[in-house]
Amino acid sequence: MRHLIFLLLAGFLAAQSEAQITGITKDPQGNVVKGATVTLLAAKDSGIVKLAISKEDGTFSFQAVKEGKYLVKASFVEYQPTFSSVFEAKEAALVIPDLK
Repeated sequence: MRHLIFLLLAGFLAAQSEAQITGITKDPQGNVVKGATVTLLAAKDSGIVKLAISKEDGTFSFQAVKEGKYLVKASFVEYQPTFSSVFEAKEAALVIPDLK
């Protein structure tokens, strides 16, 4: 099965204590994947927190994410779902490594 790779970058709005999480969905060859379903999951129980669809350029974002521990799942037809490592959303900048 082909794997879906995505990059996840997190930027935070310190004044509001809520994070903005953004990233890019890519296939194993490095091409962007538009229309991928991207799910923000709570780390403690994998409960769905927010959903997004990647845009034409492969980007996605989650707005107003409360502090806590999360992971991101990306899925698309013909690709095996891919998960990020667990990360913590708080008032500091955060960069999540590429998934392969």
